[in-house]
Amino acid sequence: MVSEFGALGWWNGAAWVQVDESTPLPVSGGEDYQVAALGFTGIVVGGAEELLCEPLFNPGVTLNPPDRLGAWPGPYGVAVSAPWDLRPNVVQSLADDGTYAAYAVPLLSNRGLNVPKPVIKQLFRVDLEGDGVNEVIVVVENIAGPGLFPTAGDYSLAFLRKVVQGEVQTAILGDSVIVNAEGAFLVSYTVGAIADLSGDGQMEVVIDAAYYEGLGLEVWEYVNDDLGMLPAIQTGCGS
Repeated sequence: MVSEFGALGWWNGAAWVQVDESTPLPVSGGEDYQVAALGFTGIVVGGAEELLCEPLFNPGVTLNPPDRLGAWPGPYGVAVSAPWDLRPNVVQSLADDGTYAAYAVPLLSNRGLNVPKPVIKQLFRVDLEGDGVNEVIVVVENIAGPGLFPTAGDYSLAFLRKVVQGEVQTAILGDSVIVNAEGAFLVSYTVGAIADLSGDGQMEVVIDAAYYEGLGLEVWEYVNDDLGMLPAIQTGCGS
């Protein structure tokens, strides 16, 4: 599984393999990759292994065409050298009637920011496990200035809601809440892809984390009802 600026890793049948600077990639060049990115589909071709994203020097491959995964600050997805269906289960974009914005109010309040009506950036109904039980993924965000420079009152929060045995569970997939801008670091979160990235019929969620002059990608998976959502593999590029 690769991005434009480095490989993330892969599922080896038992566990996720995280690529780091010493990981040899199982590629020779010329492989086809399926695009897993919101708003983009199709096939891209990867080159041989090379080092990308100076000065981090991430192992990765150059993709052709190079712009099919998105662009900063996102949505930005991944490409997978996989023959299976990347979207076997329900993925539906929704318009909010105020319900999910209201769910975000206490999450922001717990982080020190009183926002009566959070702004919905993304809202999806999904069935990650393919078990007929839907989850909802929400991103709320309001950023005042350009370039992702922080301003007091800025916020970006991504979370998933799931009913487990009659109880609602909330998993935080990314949060950046600016109460005081002095010395603060602002991150803008976006769902970049919802797809089966391991070939097991269950879907993972790619979360983009954009910041000034940088972007990170993290794959989250729903492990089980006890552990919930956990991060699996990641990559990034920036200063």
